[in-house]
Amino acid sequence: MSRLILCLLILVTAVSCTRRTNYHEFDGVYFRTKARGERADRGDFTVRVNNYTRSEAGAREAGRYQAVQHCIRYFGTSLIDWENGPDDDTLVTDGDTLILKGNCLE
Repeated sequence: MSRLILCLLILVTAVSCTRRTNYHEFDGVYFRTKARGERADRGDFTVRVNNYTRSEAGAREAGRYQAVQHCIRYFGTSLIDWENGPDDDTLVTDGDTLILKGNCLE
């Protein structure tokens, strides 16, 4: 019985750890990020960062991080040509979601 409880505790711990895969901590706040590119051309991408108002600076960096990860995954480079990026003076938002767009450079 104690082995069963131990196994269940290990399983619950492992599952709870994997839930943070799309969450990144910047400026002391965890942000959920998602990068999407079209299948035909993954170089053009959009990154969405939820709850950006909790820390605008942190959300900008979380979005930049996710964009770099996307470009490295599909193109092996971290070079990005931003359409609307994390360093822009005016941010593009949808409610409480920061939206960044760019193109991975090869």
